[in-house]
Amino acid sequence: MNNSTEPAIEKADVSRIKGISGLWLIPLITIAVGAWMVYDHWANQGPLITITFSSAEGLAVEKTKIKTRNVEVGKVVDISLNEDLDGVKVTARMSHEVRDMLADDSSFWLVQPTIGFSGVSGLSTIFSGQYIEFLPGKNDNIAEHFEGLDAPPLTPPGTPGLHVTLHTHGDFSFKEGDVILYKGFNVGQIEKVDINLDKRMIYYDAFIRAPYHELITTNTRFWKMSGISAEVTADGITLQAGTIQSLLQGGIAFSVPENERLGKRITEHAEYHIYPSQSAINEKHYDHSLRYVLLVNSNERGLSPGAPIYYRGIHVGKVLRSGDIEAGQHLLEQSMKIPVVLEVYPGSFGLEDSIQGKLEAEKHINQQLTEGLSATIKVSNFILGQQLIEINLPSSSTKQSKQHKINYHNNLVIIPVTLDGISHISAQLSELIEKINNLPLESVGKHAVQLLAQSTQTLHSIEKIAADMHDRELIASLNGTLHHAQELMSGFTAESSTNQELKRALATVADAFAELKPLLTQLKNKPDALIFSSDAKNEPEPTRKAN
Repeated sequence: MNNSTEPAIEKADVSRIKGISGLWLIPLITIAVGAWMVYDHWANQGPLITITFSSAEGLAVEKTKIKTRNVEVGKVVDISLNEDLDGVKVTARMSHEVRDMLADDSSFWLVQPTIGFSGVSGLSTIFSGQYIEFLPGKNDNIAEHFEGLDAPPLTPPGTPGLHVTLHTHGDFSFKEGDVILYKGFNVGQIEKVDINLDKRMIYYDAFIRAPYHELITTNTRFWKMSGISAEVTADGITLQAGTIQSLLQGGIAFSVPENERLGKRITEHAEYHIYPSQSAINEKHYDHSLRYVLLVNSNERGLSPGAPIYYRGIHVGKVLRSGDIEAGQHLLEQSMKIPVVLEVYPGSFGLEDSIQGKLEAEKHINQQLTEGLSATIKVSNFILGQQLIEINLPSSSTKQSKQHKINYHNNLVIIPVTLDGISHISAQLSELIEKINNLPLESVGKHAVQLLAQSTQTLHSIEKIAADMHDRELIASLNGTLHHAQELMSGFTAESSTNQELKRALATVADAFAELKPLLTQLKNKPDALIFSSDAKNEPEPTRKAN
């Protein structure tokens, strides 16, 4: 066993490899490609933006898409409450293609099915789901934080047209989306509504689309437009009809008043007042006014607020209100008169519509009040019972009388009231009827019945006396006298001889006057014709010898 021979083991020849193995290129290339893909994804994934909404209703992470013109440009990646807990903050990843479109005036809103006066929209979201619509802005300032809208913007940024501001005192109101009409055509809409609590006014930001914005001038007037409006004035009833949309939704119309120039075209933002009706735009608007009061015996129902006031035939004001009762008085007092407050505009008298014009008008009116200025309530429409007030100038006889004292009611100057012709007659009739009602008709009737009974007895007595006198000689004598009078009158009939002789005598007298007429005419022309002959030569008249 020990003598067996074992094969000899050869030693391996080990040598150190110089350099890097080519196998390492595979992981290196893999890492490089991965890094490039990460960088490319980071570089091309687009910006991250935040949008605030009032609610997250209809939104879902990684599901709700952001689109513009129905092309997907982003996706919601996170939803959280904001710090004030009054809304939500939506984080969205946008595509890099729209990076330069994220201007600070961009708009975002949630698209969902909506039914309104303008029609039905968003029906496609019933099948595809709700999404956020993105409207790129026009500014150069890029932003990352945006405030979402509750509804689509009424006018996209960059739309050609004109923005104007409209305001009212709150007598009526409009809302966003209400239409602006011109001769019945929809030319714009209200985009924003603001309330100024200090001025107690409502402001509307309205947009007029091109080319209709060229119709807006310095003399343009806006007024409230409804489907059907009826206005009862002292001149009668005025009816105005608008479109179906204005009937359901309401709106504003504009135009230039009658008998007024078009004015200069507006190219920049301007502000206008909204009038209550189309007829009101033809009335001049004044900024300064004076207030007076009338005291009437009864409530004049036709003197409703807005009833006109005339001075020398010119419209100078209107009735503001009635029933301004002083402290310590009440309507149960029979002697109390109803106050009617008037508003008079100094500018309507031809004075300046300013504080100075107001003071000057007050001075002149107070002077005329001391001379006898008064007001008359007249009926302007008998069918509708509308009334007006006419301020009367003091007459010359009133001016020559003593000065009248100016009285006040609730710190307002009182204008005395005089009755017009119809009211005066009505007052007299009322007074006459009242006097008749106060007469003791029952006792007078009893006395009248007694008087009639006594008169009947007296007549019976006279008839009895007349019957007794019929047989007496007096009646016979009277009958004879009447008979002779009839015979005498019969001689003067047309066929009687006496009448014929009288006619002949009158004819003879007429002939005599006809013959004397030439002589009388000659004597009238020449009184000395009976002394001197008419054909005598003219004799010389003695004259004074010249010195």
